[in-house]
Amino acid sequence: MDGAAIGMVLQSAQFNRFVNALNCTDLIDDERFSDPMQILRHTDALYDRVADTVSQMTTQQFIALMDEAEIPFSKVNTMEEFVESDEAYHSGVFVDFEDPVWGKIKHINYPGKFERSPANARHRAPILGEHNEEIKDLLARCAKKSTG
Repeated sequence: MDGAAIGMVLQSAQFNRFVNALNCTDLIDDERFSDPMQILRHTDALYDRVADTVSQMTTQQFIALMDEAEIPFSKVNTMEEFVESDEAYHSGVFVDFEDPVWGKIKHINYPGKFERSPANARHRAPILGEHNEEIKDLLARCAKKSTG
């Protein structure tokens, strides 16, 4: 495989479709895969058994085969693919900011979504020391109020 895929074969019907799709029907009567708990216990053995077959496929071919067999597998994106993906764009994972040194930068947005108090990144992270004078002034005003 030229990439990575993620998924899980758990139900007996999924297992049967999986081994049929990968031409490993000899596993159908294997006691290690007799029920969902056994399949889960022996997932490594199952994946080891199909590794040679799967390694001969492209990720796209494997995912297409799993889709056809109605088994939940998906391609794992690289970081670059994720950053540029429609999913990341439409879900607002990243926001763009103008940085005085670097120009336009991509910044990760706040990961949580709250119904009544939305949190979003609105500014780039400050550079080291950028707000030192403002903090000193604020601390001086606070000290003055507490003594005054």
